[in-house]
Amino acid sequence: MNQKNKSTIKKYSNFFNIIFLLSLVILPANIKMYAQNELDVIRNSWIEHSDAPNSLYHYITGQAYDLLRKRADAVSAINSLTAWQERQKYIKETLLKIVGPFPEKSPLNAKILRTVEKDGYRIEHIVFESQPGFYVTSSMFIPAGLKRRSTAPAVIYVSGHSDTGYRSSVYLNICANLVMKGFIVFAFDPVGQGERL
Repeated sequence: MNQKNKSTIKKYSNFFNIIFLLSLVILPANIKMYAQNELDVIRNSWIEHSDAPNSLYHYITGQAYDLLRKRADAVSAINSLTAWQERQKYIKETLLKIVGPFPEKSPLNAKILRTVEKDGYRIEHIVFESQPGFYVTSSMFIPAGLKRRSTAPAVIYVSGHSDTGYRSSVYLNICANLVMKGFIVFAFDPVGQGERL
């Protein structure tokens, strides 16, 4: 590097040092002001919950209640068979849009493995194939005195999360309560629970 370039660099280096120092003083103040304005999203819109650990639950249930109100309004507006059929069509289309097409129907190949007689009802333990080679264990709770070809209201019981599936004592109490009221109750093991572990 020649002498002329060195003197030019030295001459301007003091200038750049002053600019740099000024930027350190001025810039943070501007950044701080910008950041305060940019991040001022909670003032006057802060959501408060008296039960902070459950704030997400409160938020989600708030949304759910709003959707349930909309549903109730839509259902209460139904006053004809045609309107009811339109609602059914809407529900089916929405469900298919959300979950996709259902698999083709296949033979269930259901087998009753054993029957247990209880006071006021019987339980038929059943295994079936929801898809070929995909076995599902289940139980049919049938009120006492109901003949094979008789009709009765039926409930498909879908249990919550439990290592024992619908065999959890809480879920079995619900099934027993329903069957004692005259319902046929069909309960099955969800994937990864109960016997399907």
